[in-house]
Amino acid sequence: MEYANKTKGPILELASGTGRVSLYVAEKTGRTLECIELSEYMLERFKEKLHKAPKQLQDSIHIRNGDMSNFNLGQKFEFIMIPWRALQWLPFQEKTTACLDCVYKHLSDNGIFVFDIFKPRTYDEKWIGKEDISYDITDGDKRIIRSTINHHADTVQKYIQYKNKIKILENGVERVKEDLLTYSKRQNLK
Repeated sequence: MEYANKTKGPILELASGTGRVSLYVAEKTGRTLECIELSEYMLERFKEKLHKAPKQLQDSIHIRNGDMSNFNLGQKFEFIMIPWRALQWLPFQEKTTACLDCVYKHLSDNGIFVFDIFKPRTYDEKWIGKEDISYDITDGDKRIIRSTINHHADTVQKYIQYKNKIKILENGVERVKEDLLTYSKRQNLK
């Protein structure tokens, strides 16, 4: 949001997924978002969310099925974003380069390009079992704490795995759901 607010005009989001970031950014900025997502499954979830959103958001978010490494919208943007490490999910270096070329062609001269990447580190015995809090939010009388627990690392295969734990405190009662989801990520550990 900090960088989006330094720019004007429509925003381009690549790998928009189910619209989690798109809906938030459109609501907070009041700007038009052009969203590109390759997965039809993710787009269906996005469309469902958008259908339930206020009319103003429905009108300001445009969803396209497409490949972030091969697109041409015929316009420039002051702000382009690729959230949640999606750039690293491209299967080949050539696809990453092609994606960055497309971003360059669509970014205005004074534009800002923001993307999230996973910065690799050394995974050893000290990493396994470590728990990090991802977020701790309060909503009325409910508090939700999400953490990840480092579960497995294979530096040769460039693979890490972690488990989620969600703790919900509501009216003084605590509920914990451990291992709710397990994520596996293949990372570029070059």
